[in-house]
Amino acid sequence: MVLGAQALKSHLETTLVENDQAMFIRDFDGDQGEFLGKGSRFFEKFTIPVGDVPYALFQNLIHPDDVDAYDAQMTNVREAYEDAPVSYQVVYRLRDVDGVYHSIKEKGTIVLEEQDNGKSSFVSHGTLQENQIADSTMLALSRGHFAAHKGRRLLCEEIDYLLANRSPISSSGYLLTLGVDRLSLVNEAFGAQVTDELLQVLQVRLKEIVGDAGDIYHLSGDVYGVLFAENHGSEMPSMARHILNHFYENLVQVGEHFIRVSISIGGKVFDVDAEVGSTVISHAERALQMAKDRGRGCFISYSAEKHGSSSSHKMLRIGDEFLRGLNDGRVRMAFQPIVNSGSGDVSFHECLMRLTDEEGNVHAAGTFIPAVEQLGMSRIVDQFCIRQAIQELSLFPDLVLSVNVTNWTLMDNDWLRGLVYILSDRPDVASRLIVEITESVAMVDIRQTLRVVRTLRDLGCRVALDDFGAGATAFVQLKELDLDIVKIDKSFVRHMNEDQNYLFIKTLQSLADGMQLETVGEGAETLDEADILAADGVTYIQGYAYGFPSMDRSWLPKDHVNRSKALHEITGDRSYNFWD
Repeated sequence: MVLGAQALKSHLETTLVENDQAMFIRDFDGDQGEFLGKGSRFFEKFTIPVGDVPYALFQNLIHPDDVDAYDAQMTNVREAYEDAPVSYQVVYRLRDVDGVYHSIKEKGTIVLEEQDNGKSSFVSHGTLQENQIADSTMLALSRGHFAAHKGRRLLCEEIDYLLANRSPISSSGYLLTLGVDRLSLVNEAFGAQVTDELLQVLQVRLKEIVGDAGDIYHLSGDVYGVLFAENHGSEMPSMARHILNHFYENLVQVGEHFIRVSISIGGKVFDVDAEVGSTVISHAERALQMAKDRGRGCFISYSAEKHGSSSSHKMLRIGDEFLRGLNDGRVRMAFQPIVNSGSGDVSFHECLMRLTDEEGNVHAAGTFIPAVEQLGMSRIVDQFCIRQAIQELSLFPDLVLSVNVTNWTLMDNDWLRGLVYILSDRPDVASRLIVEITESVAMVDIRQTLRVVRTLRDLGCRVALDDFGAGATAFVQLKELDLDIVKIDKSFVRHMNEDQNYLFIKTLQSLADGMQLETVGEGAETLDEADILAADGVTYIQGYAYGFPSMDRSWLPKDHVNRSKALHEITGDRSYNFWD
């Protein structure tokens, strides 16, 4: 069922009340706001009326000593807007009906929205909750969060600038990438809210450890970069050990919880003129992955000597080519039709990635995605795909698209929050978006997967389980996930002439029928295979029998002006990372 705008707001109100939170939506240009969640236990103490609220009224309830800092930070966040939502966090004291001030933590995103009058204005969507973290830590967050919460793109630009403007005799500088080990266990033990707060406290703790020597950059959900621009590379191992020892010897306090945090660290020294920012980051993230593979809780330095094999060099070249392709608009989506087995009509298309090299040759995802994933850039791929899909769905109101997400993205709360902000008031788009999660990925952290699936379905999206049958999903888990579609793994379809595989397909179809799930038969290469799948009750057919992936928009007439154009040629927008 697709929720309308009013139903979505009602659902949001219910969620806020259940979690003892509220939301303040502020229109900066109109100086107006809207308050949601009055029914929550904590926010019943305040005199903020439900519904439309002049910002001046809300501002009057903020402690006089906090007003200027609050307004200044919100102004800084708004000015940082670059065609993509900007996230923020701020802490301030708010006065209740008895005149008592309470510490409030507000987390949200500022976006540029089109208003009813046709004009655009900046709007913040901030979730409010009682601040449970120690005042000293949260005050540090309030003062320093936005400055520290820099993203991958800014880090890349900063390294490029340093390399371009550094003299040959200056210190080399280095980058550390830090990842939290087994964060899913923290999420399972304490819940998503504590996990989110833990990441914010870790960011502040990192800044306290490195001081003015390093700048903190948030690269993805649980991965941070620390740039030491003026330190010599020989100092990198000792700094990494210093950080590791700190977390080994000290518990991290989040509210009433004291948590032992283990981190892994990768590092890369960069030279004056030998590299570019994207390569430095890729090398550091590769070293981080090696630290995790080696057992976690340790530091690995990237060494060109260690990674000097031809395969490693090839992987890095592919990664650099992919990033350049993104910046140059040479990465595009291809669309493969998925056909209704009963009517023969195209029901939706799956989005697949294609890279055109500088010579004009088109490369399928299988030639570059493995290298991109090994370099730790899966989230960039997923963000690009989901953004492109949403833009295509916005342009073509009859279109339905499916998009895959990887394990890294599925476990990334920032990605999910970004998607909620983008789609919460666009049910017409959300209802035509199918998010595909791989069966093996879904089972890594079933509780997190359940949370993601429920959030996506609340938005109005459909959720599909990809490669069904290739993993080890139990019947109870499949039922609990409350999916819409399962895609029967192509390894069975392509070998369905073997009795064992054919019997397995029929068994999977019977299971799906019993749970009222639609099915997709992947990898049907001939019409005979498609006919057999249709006769056995498979809902949709995907494969070369009905169409190859194409960068052309096959749903448009062949002579349509936009049929073969890249999306940025239509929209003028090449940006892809809209969660940073």
